[in-house]
Amino acid sequence: MKRLNELIDVGRMQAFCLEQAAKARMEPEPEPDPAAERRARQRWLSEIGFGARYWEPRWDLVVSELAAPLRDFCADLPERLRTGSGMLIGGGVGVGKTQSLALLALAAMGVRFLRVDGDLPQRPEVRYVFAPTLYERMFARDPEARADLRDWEQCDLLLLDDFDRIHASPQSDWLLGRVEAFAETRYATLRSTVVTFNNTAPLADPRLARTVDRWRETQQVVIVQGASRRKPVNGGE
Repeated sequence: MKRLNELIDVGRMQAFCLEQAAKARMEPEPEPDPAAERRARQRWLSEIGFGARYWEPRWDLVVSELAAPLRDFCADLPERLRTGSGMLIGGGVGVGKTQSLALLALAAMGVRFLRVDGDLPQRPEVRYVFAPTLYERMFARDPEARADLRDWEQCDLLLLDDFDRIHASPQSDWLLGRVEAFAETRYATLRSTVVTFNNTAPLADPRLARTVDRWRETQQVVIVQGASRRKPVNGGE
């Protein structure tokens, strides 16, 4: 009798489980929540390092000569991350370089890729850095600055904005050597880097020849022209 009761209990549990599974299949999929999705995107961009102005990046603020290769890069992002490939984006002010970095960061939000030394696909670690901030950390000696540098040196995708500001430093010779060591570590460990600059002077600087040569091997070069797409607040020209 005891064995019979146990079988009855098992049968009831199985029936209950089947009933719940059937109900779950019949329940409609939850409706998308645009507000929640928007907050998730903003939180992601904020954590990466973007200021609030770039939490809603737009493709129409990127000139077409840059938008086309950037879309191709985003479409192939898992493979780019796996192989440590990146981009060098040059152009004048207002052509959408920082917008491009934010759009690329959003593309990375939905990507899973397999690191060369990894076992399972995972979301990439992405960081946005305004280049002068990187240079300031390189001069600093405190533990927080060193922790930031390690983080930026090791992240899967580094978005480095306004690299050409390096020539504005009064100690550019020392800084160029430190940047070379930083870039070499990322190159050797297959970390992807996307760099923007307003002028091509760094690419022709012999002190950066080693770094630029490595970048040209692993990073697609896109130089764009065109007027600024930023609109004056008073509506004038």
